[in-house]
Amino acid sequence: MTASPQDGAWGQVEGGVALLTLSRPEKRNALDTRTVRQVLLALQEWATDDAVRVVVLAGEGKSFCAGADLTEFRGASAGNEKRLLAERTELLHELVRRVEHYPKPLGAAVNGAAVGMGAVLVLAADFALFGENARLAFPEVAIGRVPTVVVPPLVRAVGPRQAFALLMEGRVLDAQGAVAHGLASRVVDDEQVVTETLAAARSMAQLDPAVVRATKALIEECSSASLQ
Repeated sequence: MTASPQDGAWGQVEGGVALLTLSRPEKRNALDTRTVRQVLLALQEWATDDAVRVVVLAGEGKSFCAGADLTEFRGASAGNEKRLLAERTELLHELVRRVEHYPKPLGAAVNGAAVGMGAVLVLAADFALFGENARLAFPEVAIGRVPTVVVPPLVRAVGPRQAFALLMEGRVLDAQGAVAHGLASRVVDDEQVVTETLAAARSMAQLDPAVVRATKALIEECSSASLQ
């Protein structure tokens, strides 16, 4: 991946681990169309790159990801805004599908807030480490939006009853709450969350990739079967 921070996301590969950093700190790493396209491009490239065995997603600055950029289409005509929003929504659905069904382990280093679509990326990842001040928020219902992108991975992660409660109450989960709900692997110092997540990823990168792929596929199969 050759993108720069100005493209909304940038990546680097070292020791079998690809680090993909959302890089819009002034927008709390909110996802605009350009950034979503960059993330999808990187994931597509690394999926078939034998030098990459594990991917880690992180956010630059004090937030992991504030969700979709609600200001991206401000100023567009009503017709154009509707069309552009529909296009971005489809890209966001594709991003969730890509992360959930990625052929290699994909983790999240969660610093600060992960809101809406940002929380979805955490839910869709295979593993997540949280900084002490990290938190997940699902504000869609409270602000009058149907959470079409959020519901499927949230239900898969915590089950329908807990998903209902989190969405209807608009509850914010802190790092310890995320661990209690099984959404975080562990909590580490804020300053160490990327370092610790990369260390975990490097350990996974030493494992037999064929065994890792088969195990990941088996977990996904069992998870899908349990919801039927």
